[in-house]
Amino acid sequence: MSTWKYCKHQGACAACGHSFIEKEVLFSLLRKGEADLERGDLCSACFDARDEERDLFWWRTGHSFGKEAIKMDPQVLLAVLEKLADESADEHRDFRFLLALLLVRSRKVRLVSVANRRGKEVLVLRKVRARQTFDVEVRELTEERRKTLTDKLTVLLDPTREGGLEEMLEGASSS
Repeated sequence: MSTWKYCKHQGACAACGHSFIEKEVLFSLLRKGEADLERGDLCSACFDARDEERDLFWWRTGHSFGKEAIKMDPQVLLAVLEKLADESADEHRDFRFLLALLLVRSRKVRLVSVANRRGKEVLVLRKVRARQTFDVEVRELTEERRKTLTDKLTVLLDPTREGGLEEMLEGASSS
């Protein structure tokens, strides 16, 4: 599966090409690729056979032919935010900052304070109904870069549109 890469949603497994039927259980996942992060939909058999070590996060879903509004579980975004905590690539830190802002705006995470740690400004955040805090580095994003990241996040969350997380990171590094 080293060549597995998420592209336009085709109603089929990204690994084996199995065509999904209406309401079939499938698994969407974010994982570390060789150079970038990847997003894709897998059938149950390919999901069970995947290399779990590279997974950042996965969620169980059902295939639908209809066009519905994008619905993303905030717990998925929180999990991705946590998984990216130790990533050092600028693109990943930018994406993590954008996710943090989205979660603060949607009131899933609370802003406790802004602090300076090791010469860098950080947001000190905590999950709603939690006491433990965590830091997210403040990133200086130009309006163009913010828009690019926001557009790419929309593509990532919408499996019916072309693209994926690897394209978001690729585009972000050129902004």
